[in-house]
Amino acid sequence: MVKQETLYIAFPHVNTAISFFKGVDIHRGNYSIDITPADRNKSKCIVEILGKYTQPVFVNYTGNCEEIAVVFKPVGANHFFNNDLIEVCPLFSRELNNILWTEFAYVQFNGSSGWLIFNENFVNIPLGSAFNGMVVKN
Repeated sequence: MVKQETLYIAFPHVNTAISFFKGVDIHRGNYSIDITPADRNKSKCIVEILGKYTQPVFVNYTGNCEEIAVVFKPVGANHFFNNDLIEVCPLFSRELNNILWTEFAYVQFNGSSGWLIFNENFVNIPLGSAFNGMVVKN
């Protein structure tokens, strides 16, 4: 069986992407991200944020991956953080290791209502809830 591979270059821009993945392993290198199907725990959900970067990032998908990506206009993602995005994601990429967002991803991939449940749940994520160790805004 031949593995499907997709490679692209993400050039610097002002938007921010938050991606929800199911059943993948993510490995970050020097301005590169490799996304492959997980060998174990294929139901595990990961939330990844692509922060600000000043040089191209090489993104490589090997195999089939389940992903929902939300791209925010400048400062749009700040709605979900107590701190500025540069403090939340000082590097070009990182995992948002937060139980609320991970559960949100799990519901999206395992719910029966598809896009409707995504829209309904996404707008109801509490302000400031996306970063581990931060207090949710009231």
